[in-house]
Amino acid sequence: MIMNIGINNYNNFYTSQKSNYAQSFEGASARKLIDKIKKATQLKKLGVTFEELANAYKEIGYDVFFKRGSHAVVPIDKNLNIPVIIPHKDKYVTPYELKRFRYVLNGEFDKAARV
Repeated sequence: MIMNIGINNYNNFYTSQKSNYAQSFEGASARKLIDKIKKATQLKKLGVTFEELANAYKEIGYDVFFKRGSHAVVPIDKNLNIPVIIPHKDKYVTPYELKRFRYVLNGEFDKAARV
């Protein structure tokens, strides 16, 4: 269930599961990463760590919950969770994770869940 109750910097959707994360000046690197992901033509060349991706999700207003093992989820609403796979050691997230993030930015949550 998506409720249109305001305007976010990156999309026009606020959902019932938005976090209470307050944007601050410390999120400047997350905003730069979001712009990089938006403009990238080859996502596999970006080299984004899981922590950077989690901060980008928090910057646009979503929580990232850790599950067991190497999995995390981003709850969109009570019926839809976007999975995020945590890479081992110092590796980068896959281009599929960045593609999911791009779909979430555009408000295409069904596509994000299918990737």
